[in-house]
Amino acid sequence: MTVWCSVKHDLINAEGQGLDPGEAERDTKAWISKLDPGELLEYLLVRFGGRITAAGLGLVDAQPLKDWGFNNILPRDKDILARKVQTLFRILYPLALTYSANTAAAFLVRRSGYLDGNVPLVVLADDSSGSREGDLIGAMRALLY
Repeated sequence: MTVWCSVKHDLINAEGQGLDPGEAERDTKAWISKLDPGELLEYLLVRFGGRITAAGLGLVDAQPLKDWGFNNILPRDKDILARKVQTLFRILYPLALTYSANTAAAFLVRRSGYLDGNVPLVVLADDSSGSREGDLIGAMRALLY
């Protein structure tokens, strides 16, 4: 585990800086390689709340996520959730860097032509195999660029 307090500060302070989209995606990938899924999850919970984060991961209750993100109590289906956490971070953080966390949250709950008119939050929640990650990234890039 990294020193989370300074990491959270760095993650949050970088938001809304109008970062170039390509740089925002590179920074996002760098954070994913540095932080474990529990740390990424903590950021998502702090910035987007338990309801949105849980819904995006296909859960109705955020408590197991809070236990994992804040107390390091591993959930059932950790491997599937870890991949979904990384995907959720991958599609939200570039938007937060380039625009704002509010724009990223709005993207998550609006229909996308890149997802056949579906909502990114629902597509991710239903994707237990990871087969829709490329589609979700494409939908994010349509807004980002």
